[in-house]
Amino acid sequence: MTNLKKHLGSFIIILLLIVLAIGSTDTSEEGTQETKERAAAYTISAEELSKEYSENEVSADEKYEGEIVIVYGTIDNIGKDIMDTPYISLEGKGFMSGVQCMFDESEASSFRGIAEGDYIRIKGKVDGKSMGSVLLQNSSIQ
Repeated sequence: MTNLKKHLGSFIIILLLIVLAIGSTDTSEEGTQETKERAAAYTISAEELSKEYSENEVSADEKYEGEIVIVYGTIDNIGKDIMDTPYISLEGKGFMSGVQCMFDESEASSFRGIAEGDYIRIKGKVDGKSMGSVLLQNSSIQ
């Protein structure tokens, strides 16, 4: 029973950290507008971006974190996270990889007519790597 309590406590702490991390991300309409107006520093495939992060996260953060990028690739998943924030995940190379593009609720209407397996281009601000995926905030479909 003690092990069960220990594991349950660890699970609750991890869950709280995830909720805090997601809640601290900037997917505001103002941030999205700023991202749309700024020129992209890089245009890169989702596979290549996730590969660079998988090979050396520190180096990739130095290069990309905070930068506006256009990523392109195949849609792996379309949905909403636990905070009800719309997202599109693009396929990466290997297990637990890819790019998760977070959108403001006002951008959700742009999801009409797209589906998993479609090829797409998305502009957003790189926010590092979390849970195996590279994160893009304030995203917009190009």
